[in-house]
Amino acid sequence: MTLQPIIIDDDDIICFIVKKLLATCNYPAGKSFTSAIQGLDYISKEQNTETEFLIFLDINMPVMNGWQFIAEMEKLNLKSQFSIFIITSSIDPADKEKAKTYNIVMDYFEKPLRTDVFEMLKKNDRLKKFF
Repeated sequence: MTLQPIIIDDDDIICFIVKKLLATCNYPAGKSFTSAIQGLDYISKEQNTETEFLIFLDINMPVMNGWQFIAEMEKLNLKSQFSIFIITSSIDPADKEKAKTYNIVMDYFEKPLRTDVFEMLKKNDRLKKFF
């Protein structure tokens, strides 16, 4: 099984920064999407592969927001094949609490992100087998 990071954020600059942070921390090369629908389509097509998806998801996006994306991912029934980490500029406590209600959301991080967050994730029980 391989690990593939996926960045879903409507801001190209954030996608670029997260990719650079991942590379700095020796993660496998990731893919980025500026639309949750594009990310969902990609993951849906790859669902039968031996890939574990590490999804970095913004929640405030047009057309399909992060919460809608999570609901669609739950419908795919791939819970053992992906981990979602919310990355957002939202400091609303209600968003943090809402994230806790989803079993598939592993953690919630506020922007701006730093390399220590990515290094910490390597120690996550679900992810450490890849490092």
